[in-house]
Amino acid sequence: NDGGSSWVAGTQSSGWTNSATNYSTGLKIGDALVLPAAGLRGYSNGSLNYRGSTGYYWSSTANGARGYYLNFYSDGQGTGSGSGDRSYGYSVRCVAE
Repeated sequence: NDGGSSWVAGTQSSGWTNSATNYSTGLKIGDALVLPAAGLRGYSNGSLNYRGSTGYYWSSTANGARGYYLNFYSDGQGTGSGSGDRSYGYSVRCVAE
């Protein structure tokens, strides 16, 4: 791997298997990090949306009521980033630098 990112099936990642309680797809970044396509929680009712096809992850940086995030999609739209209201139900993963 050249350190870039790629979309992977769960079984392509060491120790990560697809099951009813796991996510079957995600974004692999470099050689050590896989972010599952965990979807996101709807801000109006808390429903889980886009599980398995989209990932939204908060960064540790906040700006008042807003925070910064990384997002990715399975349909070829790629990755992105931006800022959003911190009431949105995006995922959080601890990642050592």
